[in-house]
Amino acid sequence: MASSTDQPRGRLRFLEVVFEPRPDGRAKVSVRMEWRGREIQGDAEGIATREGDLRMGAQASLATIHKVAAGVVEAELVGVKAVRAFDAWVVIASVRARAGEGEYRLLGAKACDDEGELMRGSAIAVLDALNRVLEKVLT
Repeated sequence: MASSTDQPRGRLRFLEVVFEPRPDGRAKVSVRMEWRGREIQGDAEGIATREGDLRMGAQASLATIHKVAAGVVEAELVGVKAVRAFDAWVVIASVRARAGEGEYRLLGAKACDDEGELMRGSAIAVLDALNRVLEKVLT
């Protein structure tokens, strides 16, 4: 009998987010994920502000996902927001996706202990929103 570790992973796995600030106030964000033993990276650039960082993290996550699901799933970021709730930060991402005949409006969320984790939280919130759809159509 095969164990669950012998079977291909049905979902993307978040690995890391890398923030590269530039002297002109802009930045580049890279998000790395793992899919079936292979590492994939997507990037986004923008203005380095709290809102800009959230958007770059989310867009870099989408860029990574598009490399895995190209031609199968089309997804676009509707918005991403960080809110304070119960003495913590929560990042919420809204994503619109199309897969085959289906259209989806998806929400993902990630709780963060402090403000320094918000960019990472935005990348994970986008993955959280899309992973069930991706698992359904990619496996």
